[in-house]
Amino acid sequence: MKKLFGILTLLFTTLVWAQPVRFSAEIDTNRILIGDQFTLQLKGEVNEETNFEWPIIPDTISGLEFVDISKIDTTLKDGIWQLSQKLTLTSFDSGYVAIPPLTLKANGEETSSQAVAVAVAFPELREEQDYYDIKEPMEPPFNWIPLLIGVGIFIFFVVGTWLFVKWLRKRQANKELTPEQMMSPYEYAQLQILEIEKEQLWQAGKTKEYYSRLTDVMRLYMERQMNINAMESTADELIDKMKELRLATELKEKIDRLLHLSALVKYAKEKPSTSQNDEALVTVKHFLEQTKPAEKEENAELSV
Repeated sequence: MKKLFGILTLLFTTLVWAQPVRFSAEIDTNRILIGDQFTLQLKGEVNEETNFEWPIIPDTISGLEFVDISKIDTTLKDGIWQLSQKLTLTSFDSGYVAIPPLTLKANGEETSSQAVAVAVAFPELREEQDYYDIKEPMEPPFNWIPLLIGVGIFIFFVVGTWLFVKWLRKRQANKELTPEQMMSPYEYAQLQILEIEKEQLWQAGKTKEYYSRLTDVMRLYMERQMNINAMESTADELIDKMKELRLATELKEKIDRLLHLSALVKYAKEKPSTSQNDEALVTVKHFLEQTKPAEKEENAELSV
């Protein structure tokens, strides 16, 4: 029994190793019209242990043009390699074109396919059919969407850059502004008065600085708020310019006394009394209150 089994095994092995190499070339049609395409399929079968060389596809075949050459598809089944490759071809010459035999080499032996022929024909012409000249390739209609998107992006970039530069300049300008430039004339004058009161200049014996700063507050306020050239004017010149202002007579007289007293303190080393020092501060405050700009209507409505 064992001897019989051994003989059968040896016989089966011999049959497997003796499996012949198969190779064929088939076309899906043997007739085409000029410019049509057809498929040439190469098929092969070799033993798993067999060394083989797949046919080398020629660069050209007379009368034919290659459109596509697929990769070799390999499948192992029952110890047999099943090989397949598809070639897509076309022809622009009428008549018969032949595909020569292709050769598969396996273990030093060659197996060739049969030559195949394809008939290439002109399309049938019908007398009743109208024929026209060949037209040039038509250009697709212009697509405006990419252009519009590009223009939109460009405009967005330009506007965004302009706004950013404007914001940056404004921010830089605000950093460089002095408190005097950032505040209204009235607000800045009030701030200066508070600083003078806080420093108590005349109480510390700094009478000259006290009167100089008080009159400077009033002069600067007049220049910024009323467009009056006050900083470079003398006391008499300034009093003359203030005649155009609608001020109470008493206030004008107090300002007159303040300006002349300030000049005496500065140039004649006059020593004013305590009441005169207090009156000077009150006079400047009263002048600011009488000439400050009217509040906006919106603020007036909110305060009602």
